[in-house]
Amino acid sequence: MNASGVNEKRNIHTDFLFDLAMAKKIAQKHGKDDNQPMKLRFFMVACLAATPFYISTSAAQDQPCASEIILSETIVTAADVTTSYGSAYRVETYYRTPLETAARFITEKPASMAIEGPFVWTRTENGAALGGDDERRFILGHQFHALAFYFDAIMTSIEDMKDIPFEDKLHSGLKGVYPQGGAAAIIFDDNDKPLDLTLSLPGETPINVVYRDWRKTVSGRAAPYTVIITHKGNTYTYHYDEIAFSLGDQQAFQDRYPVPPIEAIAEFRATAEKCTISNNE
Repeated sequence: MNASGVNEKRNIHTDFLFDLAMAKKIAQKHGKDDNQPMKLRFFMVACLAATPFYISTSAAQDQPCASEIILSETIVTAADVTTSYGSAYRVETYYRTPLETAARFITEKPASMAIEGPFVWTRTENGAALGGDDERRFILGHQFHALAFYFDAIMTSIEDMKDIPFEDKLHSGLKGVYPQGGAAAIIFDDNDKPLDLTLSLPGETPINVVYRDWRKTVSGRAAPYTVIITHKGNTYTYHYDEIAFSLGDQQAFQDRYPVPPIEAIAEFRATAEKCTISNNE
């Protein structure tokens, strides 16, 4: 894989659903601050998630929406996680674009986190709150399969890498700028299969991700069913029992993630253009 294919891949993943000019006004109205301190830092060493996804065909507004906007590939995953320090939990993730992705921690204290357009929100048993850049980086950083398959659609300023050592061999790869700050690099085998990912995020030591146990999913597409993350001397091993590639639209995300009790998110959903698969059926 090389940077020459970036523009083609980016089309479907960066034709985002949201009217960002309108969203910016909503964010300013509600005092959103992307640099606010992170409210759920203690969750971020554990896990992340999303619910299984399905395609919605609910009624749409009269105006048509471009097909590349309403329909794009999604990845839904679920994994049991074990750690080098003895804890265990479950993680579910959902990804459609960098501006529509979510995660759920299934622990003794469950928590959900979502990126929805320019907003980030978190929800726990104690309530819901808007998040900032730290939460955004964290949510996206746990979309391990999306980062592997859509690296060049998520990152910017993509550059080729060559002769990168990994397990006694030299490999090619890509590097780029991570959303909301930081850098990322990924290397591939001779068949362009992702092998290893490194995330260098602001205020964090490098995070290393290794992809193992490649098998065919239900859709027939091969994917890694074991992902090993190393961070700050700790190891997190994800054992996946669900990896689903599908096609989804905007409404499905909102159906699966009911609006949290946050006025800015409710207003954003109410005023955003509604694009669903049924527009073009």
